[in-house]
Amino acid sequence: MKTQSLILCLLLTAIASTLPAMDRLEALQQRRQRLIQQLPAGPTLLVSAPGCRRNGDVSYPYRQESNFLYVTGYSHANAACLLLPGHEKPYQMFVSPASAQAAIWTGTLPGLEGAVMQYGANEAHAIGRMPKILKAVLANTDTLYFKKQGDALSKRIQRLIERHQKTHTLVVIDPTPVLHAARLIKDEYEVAMMQKAIDITCEAQCEAMRMARPGMAENEIQAAIEYVYKKQGALAHSFPSIVGAGPNTTVLHYEDGTRKVADGDLVLMDIGAEVKGYAADVTRTLPANGLFSNDQRSIYEIVLASADAAIAATKPGIGLIEIHNTSAQVVAKGLKQLGLITDENQKWQADIYMMYNSNHWLGLDVHDVGGRRNTLGDPMPLAPGMVFTVEPGIYVGAATLDLARQRAERAGADVAAFIEAITPAVERYMNIGVRIEDDILVTDDGHQNLSQAAPRTVSAVEAMMRQPPKHVIVQ
Repeated sequence: MKTQSLILCLLLTAIASTLPAMDRLEALQQRRQRLIQQLPAGPTLLVSAPGCRRNGDVSYPYRQESNFLYVTGYSHANAACLLLPGHEKPYQMFVSPASAQAAIWTGTLPGLEGAVMQYGANEAHAIGRMPKILKAVLANTDTLYFKKQGDALSKRIQRLIERHQKTHTLVVIDPTPVLHAARLIKDEYEVAMMQKAIDITCEAQCEAMRMARPGMAENEIQAAIEYVYKKQGALAHSFPSIVGAGPNTTVLHYEDGTRKVADGDLVLMDIGAEVKGYAADVTRTLPANGLFSNDQRSIYEIVLASADAAIAATKPGIGLIEIHNTSAQVVAKGLKQLGLITDENQKWQADIYMMYNSNHWLGLDVHDVGGRRNTLGDPMPLAPGMVFTVEPGIYVGAATLDLARQRAERAGADVAAFIEAITPAVERYMNIGVRIEDDILVTDDGHQNLSQAAPRTVSAVEAMMRQPPKHVIVQ
């Protein structure tokens, strides 16, 4: 089974690196055809994300709105697309024309020709012509699929729609639920892009293990991680890197990054590269000096067993809720053995140390669209092509006892007795935070761990840390 998994991982990586542009266009075309079939009552109008000013005349790096990217593949601002059921040209784009001025300041835009040749539009128009064309489209329909948004382009469209509605019958329906449902199942192109992002992220995790050592600052390790992203072809991250050492391993979304790593610290690295808009999300925890202490190992082995149990349970038909419960049961049993809780069957106790759902969807967004339950309220069953993360953790930090008091009081428990019982273990394991996160593809007969290239076991992590860096120079 391990050999088969390795072969599949290598095959997906090879596909991602050699996939021709036509496969991307075919994948996009198939998505649009499915969307038109699912929204047949009228045109669908989607709008790009606006640019975002950082300060002064400086903008944040542009990232396309995920639904628009899913349908068009177009990664530039100031654009819209129309899907027209039954029309001889069912896919029409509105984009900024290519211009010499844009080429000088920010680079050449695809323009109208590029919208057709590079992105598969049946017809392309300058964005300034959209009001006139949209008026003609609305004159021949009583239904429009469109989501009202707050950016300037969307507001302009909304005003046009409202003027039309004063004299015509027009029902406006939000297409977002249909888009989100479609995005849950990844096509072959999407899986290939995700595998490439995940492979780059795993290599960054390996490099962090090879170069991390006491005395470094957290942001030095982060810099090495993000250098690997760029060197391997991922020009962006899917979310800001989380690299925390010592007590900062117990802060779930730690941001500061300035602490010096001490001998005896753990270092937690929750990171993800982005390729063609597709996210990776892989977490590993390492001992700064290369060897886990006994107490660190005790926590780590519980988290690893929890992750392994959740991954092993993954197959079509099961739901994320059930997978989380499998993971949480292993954590609760381990916490009881360590004395960190008194009753493994009391959910509120285990929630002190793992206070979140231990999985989430992954795709164009790092916390991708799709609920845990379907429209009937039942657990959403997994199906082949879905991708999600498994990320159990245990965090024992400065706020643990205060949180324990709150949870015990809320549960109606004997607060004083509970705190007295767990305090010795909390003090023993203080400042130990461990999270292990993998990206899992649901297959026809089970699952595939797309992030298995990043060491997970105690022995594998320690062995990787004995290797010299491959990408960065450590002074």
